[in-house]
Formats: sequence, C-alpha cells, structure tokens
Amino acid sequence: MTRHIITLAAAGIFGAIALSAQAQPDAATTRPDERIVYVPPPHSTPGMRVNGTSRGAADDSPMVYFLSPDHVGLTLQEKPTVLWYLSKATAAPCVLTLTQDNQPEPAIEIHLDGSKAGVRRTDFHGQGFALKLNVQYQLSLALVQDPDHRSNDRYCSAYIERIEPSASFIAKLASRARPEDRAVVYAREGIWYDALAVLSDQIDLHPGNDSSREQRADLLEQVNLPEAASFDRASESGK
Repeated sequence: MTRHIITLAAAGIFGAIALSAQAQPDAATTRPDERIVYVPPPHSTPGMRVNGTSRGAADDSPMVYFLSPDHVGLTLQEKPTVLWYLSKATAAPCVLTLTQDNQPEPAIEIHLDGSKAGVRRTDFHGQGFALKLNVQYQLSLALVQDPDHRSNDRYCSAYIERIEPSASFIAKLASRARPEDRAVVYAREGIWYDALAVLSDQIDLHPGNDSSREQRADLLEQVNLPEAASFDRASESGK
C-alpha cells in the first residue's frame, strides 16, 4: 500500500511539473541556485559504457556514443528520453535497440536519422514498451556501414534502469519550482537520465538561453564525455 501511494504521488508531481514546463514556453531559463553535480548511485560498477569505435577495420566513420555515465544510469520514467552524440553526419543506417538484461531479443528497435551531427535525443514515448522497475536494460546503437558485413558497424552501448522514487526525493523535487533546479536534484540523487532530459527540454524550449546548455556540458564533463560537452559549449549563443 505504501509503495502504491508513493507511486501515485510521484505520478501527480511529475505530471504537474510537465504541465508547468509546457505552460510557459517563452519563459527565460535562468541559472540554478546551486551548481549541478552528478553523484553516482551507491555501489555503481564502472566499465558499463562502450563508446562507438569500429568493431572491424579502422575507417573514417563518425564517433557515436550514448550520453550516459560509465555505470548503469538511472531513470524514474517508464518511457525515458536518452541522448546520444554523433561526431559528424552520416548516411549509414542508425539502429537503436533496447534489450532487457539476459534476454536474447531486443524489446525495442528504432531506426534513426544520422544526417545531423551533435547531441541527439530519442524519446521512448512513442514506443509500445515501458521499462520495468529494477530491471537493467542495455542500450545499443549501431551505424550500419555494410548490411552484409555487420562486424564493421560503428557500435556503442550503455545501461539504463528504472527505479521507484523515495518519499524524500519526491519532497525535494516538489520544492523546486524551476526546471534547472529540479535538474540539480535529479543529478545529486543519481538520476542521470532524468537530469539530462530536463536540461535538454529547456534547451529545446529556449535555444537562445545558454544556462541549460552550460549545465548539460558540465554534467557531460563530469562523466568523461568531452566531445559532446565541447559541442554544447560551441553551440552557445554568441560563439
């Protein structure tokens, strides 16, 4: 019963937050009251992220990787947003899969457009699948150079797990009215994917305001993703 009440409360708060963000699309994004700092969850195991290098012979295909920590990244969302980085545009088919740990077949397969370089986002809202609680999933993305020789794919992977928020976390989140301050809460509680999604939503809503882009670059540098961070800093207005 307690878990059910917490889940309902979380759903109500997250829904209210989403409506608040959509209600003022022209509002300026401001700097958060505190610096955004990502605190990994306890007992995180490193070495879970694979950045996109060719599995076959060396070539000039673009670098690709997920914007994730080097351990299992957390989300509170059944259908989260994930971000990935592409160093240059490509005509090669881009195939993203989501596979439940220890399952042979992917739960989702999405064909993406690689014609635009930089930080890219993929939302799972349109997919007929929801993440189960406390289950690890592998995210994989392949740039298919030659369909007949898949060993030459440019390939990257990362992990994601959905957890249930605690009552104390819900209270912290509810006390922050501004999206940039909620992103700080997500990051400090180790909820990586949601912190990044909040900042990315603000970047999309307010492309002329650099605050959220600076925060996102800061987060990316904290998990050793310098190329994507440099892309964000180079994209700031006036540069």
